[in-house]
Amino acid sequence: MNVFGHKFLSRGIHPDKKKIESVVNAPAPKTTAEVCSFLGVVNYCSRYVKDYSTTTYPLQQPLKEKTKFHWGEEQQSSFVKLKDAITRAPILVHYSISAPTRIVVHASPWAVGAVLLQQQSDCTYRPIAFGSRSLTETEMKYSQIEKEALAVVFGCEHFHIYLYGKSFEMDTDHRPLEYIFKPKSTGKPAPARVERWLLRLQEYDFTVIYRPGPQNLADALSRLPNKIPISNMESCAD
Repeated sequence: MNVFGHKFLSRGIHPDKKKIESVVNAPAPKTTAEVCSFLGVVNYCSRYVKDYSTTTYPLQQPLKEKTKFHWGEEQQSSFVKLKDAITRAPILVHYSISAPTRIVVHASPWAVGAVLLQQQSDCTYRPIAFGSRSLTETEMKYSQIEKEALAVVFGCEHFHIYLYGKSFEMDTDHRPLEYIFKPKSTGKPAPARVERWLLRLQEYDFTVIYRPGPQNLADALSRLPNKIPISNMESCAD
């Protein structure tokens, strides 16, 4: 069943074929108005794209006021990556109130992003939804640990409706977060801004787990978007 550009299946949701084709067939923009038009189309599919705000950041630069339109290698690369990401969009499985849940968070120099995943009957973790937002000019000046902590805040609040009142894991490839968010941490105090965020997140019940690149679900998702094996992490019985 197709509803407003989304195809609803028994196992999940996928962008409608016509929406994908409209993105794939779009020519490279030659004016600011054409950039706006293209972003309007791909934004409709943003829930299927990992790190959407990071990927679209170069395309947003020509839209800034008092900036002469420029389409360079960075914009072309972003344009191609977006097309590729949407053509490989995974099926977003339906949310289950009882399934083990994880959030994978990540921060880039320009944006923060999060992926909501749940464990399926075949012991794989599949995406429920993706979320991201661009950083403000002030936030871009944050230290890396502050950006990574901000990604945790974003992930919890963006998926609040799924997470409030539920225990879940928070996966990160930034090891310091594991110590900062550890209960009764005896390590060095976190930066003041992060301490305020810790108070803001007290309503959520989660455990931060450090997973380096090869084990990180976000990396697995980018390599194999329709299936995320976790056989080398833990079994269903754990």
